[in-house]
Amino acid sequence: MKRTLRTLCAASLCTTTLAHADPVTIYGLIDAGLTRYSDSATAAGGPRQLTKMDTGVANANRIGFKGVEQLGDGLSAFFTLETGYTLDDGALGQGGLIFGRQAFVGLANQYGSVSVGRHYDFMINQNAYSTGAATVAGLLAFGLHASPRTAGVLNDRIYAGDRVNNSVKFQSRAFGGWSVGALYGIGEVAGNSDAGRTYSVRVAYDAGPASAALAMTDLRDAAGVYTTRIYGLGGSYQVGSVRAFSLLTHVRNNSGRQLEATNAEVGATWAAAPLVDLSAGVQRQSRNNAIGSAHQLTLVANYKFSARTNVYAVGAFLRDRGFPAQTTAAVGVPDADGTQNALRIGIRHLF
Repeated sequence: MKRTLRTLCAASLCTTTLAHADPVTIYGLIDAGLTRYSDSATAAGGPRQLTKMDTGVANANRIGFKGVEQLGDGLSAFFTLETGYTLDDGALGQGGLIFGRQAFVGLANQYGSVSVGRHYDFMINQNAYSTGAATVAGLLAFGLHASPRTAGVLNDRIYAGDRVNNSVKFQSRAFGGWSVGALYGIGEVAGNSDAGRTYSVRVAYDAGPASAALAMTDLRDAAGVYTTRIYGLGGSYQVGSVRAFSLLTHVRNNSGRQLEATNAEVGATWAAAPLVDLSAGVQRQSRNNAIGSAHQLTLVANYKFSARTNVYAVGAFLRDRGFPAQTTAAVGVPDADGTQNALRIGIRHLF
């Protein structure tokens, strides 16, 4: 009888705890569509036209879990676990990591939050001022980021795909529109605190129609010898149904001969009707060491069936004089001669 009572009490306590637990949110995004490329490099030589089912272009496909528990006196605990995947074959993204996109836990109060785990650095926040993230152009606009054109040495990190392992991140609340953030990634190499070390900071203002932010990230290589430093300055302004945005990034790496790349872009989104957005963006990338520049024009039309489902069309028109075989490497389709156009029709659903 006593054992039965203890069992019933334990079950009752468990049920009560679960009934009062804060809920866990399951969320995700699915993006798929067809993209027509004007030319694609092939083993037999190019150019060759290509039609491809691309997924995760407007935004990367993902499934995530997040939750918050109120601890009292304004203190709360929170976590996020997020995995990426490809829709056409169901494979995990980020090299097969189960929570490759984000994985962290932390505490928050009225002043801000501190978390530990796998985070984005603060350059990713700057993509709010870029054509790739301010519109549904996604990877077709992020194709002009610096990394594909410098064999991966340079990366302005606004292109979603770079995270910092073993990191501690602080993000303040907004006070009068102003907020600050800092991140430190521990390299975890015995006897060498510089190896694999990352730090990132950001200062932002967001109030009314105006928004602006300055961010910097500094990364050491796996041996702690070379440094890649990235700066990003962006801003936007809302006037009626039009939001204009602009972003400037500069990347410098000191391995071997110093490599530098500067990306500049301007764009705007117009809410042409309650369910229709029209957008355009212009980008230019310049590089040192006598490597030619690159340009891109991106045009976007987006129709919103609801707050969760939309269909869209993107036209991207690119020209690269320095790295002709990698014009649209962000979507994995290298071109043959440095000039490439792409047209995409896609559907995106959020849950």
